[in-house]
Amino acid sequence: MNQIDVYQALEASPKMPVIPPAIRDIFEMIRQPDLLDVDLLAEKVSLYDGLNQAVLANVNSGYYQISRTINNINEAIVFLGMKTMRNLLIYFITELLFHDELGKSTLFSAHQYWKHNLGTAAACNMLSSKLKIGDKFQLFSYGLCHDIGFAILNACLPELVDKIYEAMHRGVHHIVAEKISLGGKTHADIGSWICERWGLPEDLGLVVKYHHSPLLSTDNLNEIELIHVADCISTEYYQRLIGLEVQHPINARVMQNLGITNDMVEEIGKSLPDEVEKVSRIFA
Repeated sequence: MNQIDVYQALEASPKMPVIPPAIRDIFEMIRQPDLLDVDLLAEKVSLYDGLNQAVLANVNSGYYQISRTINNINEAIVFLGMKTMRNLLIYFITELLFHDELGKSTLFSAHQYWKHNLGTAAACNMLSSKLKIGDKFQLFSYGLCHDIGFAILNACLPELVDKIYEAMHRGVHHIVAEKISLGGKTHADIGSWICERWGLPEDLGLVVKYHHSPLLSTDNLNEIELIHVADCISTEYYQRLIGLEVQHPINARVMQNLGITNDMVEEIGKSLPDEVEKVSRIFA
């Protein structure tokens, strides 16, 4: 399957979600946060019951250490900031659009992969706190969304996901397995494609596109580098869950740029399973 074929196959898939008009309006609004009417956004989100409830339940879960209950989207935006709220909305919209189709491949466990996304978000949050770099809530939301390309693959082309996992269980690195199965493309390429197709915000698109190759990006470098490190830490955790023992070395220049030590990586890796379980209870 060549480069053109994989995108054509995704376009032709009956599982590719059609974004409802109300959701499309939200996507369009959050593309330009500087021009955003917060009251109008809150009104749009409140009309979509599943989305409204999911966001408020998450904000009030205890993870964000809020001293009082937040009762509406307006308050949530003020507390978390527009970029964090925007990415949470994108995450929950993606969950709503793909919920019924997740896990259709034979070898792939959507539940276990969900833990990898939570692991990446949690590891990024911990790194941000330790290094005093970036907004840890915003980075947490980036971690939740970074693998949107794999959600697309699992929903639309589950037979290719099985092919990727067959190669991984033979010892092939997951990125190499993806390139073999997808005609040179990876889930990051597909995620970048869907971000452009849906008109998602540029900074999120950069995180999705470059989280495996952070030094190729010229924008949002610190955030992308942090996601790269968190993703590597969480990928090792996730692959142990599915019975693989594969090391995922972190780019040495990225570690130097951020001031990350091997001891720090090891510490976060050891604490990640407990942190994921805690966050899993919140998101459940």
